[in-house]
Amino acid sequence: QQWLPKDQRFADLNYTYTLKNGDISYQGSLFNEMVSNKGLPTITSYDAYAFDDYYETQRLNNYLFINLRFKSKANLNLINALSLFDRQKSVYRKNLVNMSETLIPVEDDQSSIQFANVNFRGTYSTTQHAKLNYQLGYDIVYEKGSGDRMEGNPEIIDAATFLSMEYKPINRLKIMPA
Repeated sequence: QQWLPKDQRFADLNYTYTLKNGDISYQGSLFNEMVSNKGLPTITSYDAYAFDDYYETQRLNNYLFINLRFKSKANLNLINALSLFDRQKSVYRKNLVNMSETLIPVEDDQSSIQFANVNFRGTYSTTQHAKLNYQLGYDIVYEKGSGDRMEGNPEIIDAATFLSMEYKPINRLKIMPA
């Protein structure tokens, strides 16, 4: 199997700000990759060339976490996220004599694809009562894609809420409806 050269660059950032009753954190990451697929050379008595494919990928992820603790022994946790993905494919005809490259104008040889994802999630939970505690929350995810090989711009929204309780009428019995 042929090895494809890759040029990868990435960076990560994490920062946390501490509050009296919790913390706020940010995490971000950036990724860039260029993959080169060098084509087989074609050599004639008049010319020498090859068709080279290049794949460029960029990915960006952002997260914001908020965790708060209240005096009533309740907790609030929020997560907000944004992720972006972009990939471009380009095909060039490379002149192997003077090493110049010309972009191939054929639509099927060029392609692009993009995805975006947004996520909001939150939970509120209590631990202050000896007999009854609960947790409630929500989760919303929105995804959208686009590209040359997709019809339209497909998108999907996934939304949910939940409630869970823990009831301990006696020390050896725990009931957990949700």
